[in-house]
Amino acid sequence: MGLFRPSRAQKDQFAREIQSREAEASSIGQAIQQDELSPINIDLRLDDGEIAYGQFDARYREEVEKTSTHTSGAVKTKGAFGRAVLGGAVFGAAGAVVGAVSAPQQMSTRTYQGATEYEDEEVDRGTLIFTNKRFIFVGSKISSISQDEILRVDFRKGTRLSDMRDPDRYIDMIILFEDMPRGAYFILDRGKAAMLTYKGLMQIIQR
Repeated sequence: MGLFRPSRAQKDQFAREIQSREAEASSIGQAIQQDELSPINIDLRLDDGEIAYGQFDARYREEVEKTSTHTSGAVKTKGAFGRAVLGGAVFGAAGAVVGAVSAPQQMSTRTYQGATEYEDEEVDRGTLIFTNKRFIFVGSKISSISQDEILRVDFRKGTRLSDMRDPDRYIDMIILFEDMPRGAYFILDRGKAAMLTYKGLMQIIQR
């Protein structure tokens, strides 16, 4: 099978989408220079005095704990020793022991807990809203973090999503706060606009 080749109409659509994202980022950049970042309307009830300045499609990711376990079994019959393997692995280290007897055989099993590992996984998808009081994530449920609780916000080039046609499309946003989940971050669409919106938001908050 040959490689997928976009049609002329699709190429034109891609180009329009890129131009739209670039125009949005340019408009936000100009607004920041003039100290006039504009509020936006959102379909969510906000607190008194709370104003939204941006909303972006977001994928929320964390480092999820993964613990591997293995079980081995040993069978003894009339003095002979046989080794049974359960779960695809046999280990010699000590572990939790569970014994079961059925004459004239004796079956004992050992379950071993492997080293704990963490994997970067997508936990939820939704919308991340920037307001002057907090960041609100609307996914399978609504959660938020107050601006007063945030220690630092970092941005980095998208590490999990990329668009060869538009390298600036995706950005990782890490919101640091006490007791944050391990490895938590957001992947935001319209990354350049998101970074500029955050910059303008900080100017408003620090007035």
